[in-house]
Amino acid sequence: MNKVTLSIATTIDGYIARDNGSVDFLDEFNNMGTDFGMNDFIKSVDVIAMGRTTYDQYSSHPDFFKFYKGKQIYIFTRSEFEDTRIKIARDPKQFVDQVDGHIWLLGGASLIKSFYDLELIDEYTLTIIPVILGNGVSLFDHLDGARLHLVAVEQFDGGVVNLHYSKSE
Repeated sequence: MNKVTLSIATTIDGYIARDNGSVDFLDEFNNMGTDFGMNDFIKSVDVIAMGRTTYDQYSSHPDFFKFYKGKQIYIFTRSEFEDTRIKIARDPKQFVDQVDGHIWLLGGASLIKSFYDLELIDEYTLTIIPVILGNGVSLFDHLDGARLHLVAVEQFDGGVVNLHYSKSE
């Protein structure tokens, strides 16, 4: 059975990017030499699902495909897209029904909303970055409320915290 985990960094005030899409507020933390649990998490993942904007933002990094080596990568997009290393998906429910394994829902906000609205997210790992932006791209904008169950809390240097939640039944 598939498991979908949303694992994403967010500011204290719930933003995953600036209004212009920049995630420059993460740079200081990415350069700290701590992986904030990501290496172990990535080892547990079989499939990565991300939106087109997220892909466009990160795929130009020289280590992008090396970092996700051995993982099936799916891009959710409505537009034409060609890259032989990537598979295309359009419908979240159909996608979850067709792939096998642990799925990492990487972002962005509209893709997260579509998975959330269909109740497809089983676990949430929120890496809380000790930054307040005041505005930007909201992680949970326009979502109906949900009650989650706290599974674990991990604290790291620099004030970064991972909050692990599961769906409440």
